[in-house]
Amino acid sequence: MLETKRTFLSGCPAPGAPLGEPIPDVRPIAVEVAELERRLLEVGSDLGVGAVTVALRGPDRQLCACIYPEGADVEALMGRIRETWDEWDVPLHVVAGAELPNRDSE
Repeated sequence: MLETKRTFLSGCPAPGAPLGEPIPDVRPIAVEVAELERRLLEVGSDLGVGAVTVALRGPDRQLCACIYPEGADVEALMGRIRETWDEWDVPLHVVAGAELPNRDSE
């Protein structure tokens, strides 16, 4: 079954806490794949991105994106999203291909 959310633990020190203090609380963060696909397509439309598929891959369930067509500007797309998106929303890997893979296959 296709996984549509990625959840991991994250946390920040309490306001005013010294930097050496351990992080006391963590909170789960859910990332919706369909929303990331929509946002990647929106941000990359003027960079040649015509279609996007996002999936969680590998044993660590890393967030990966495939964009179409092959000539789309991956470097410029990654630069844009790294500047403005939350770190947990940025795919670890983005590749451009001649066609989109079947995201149900591992």
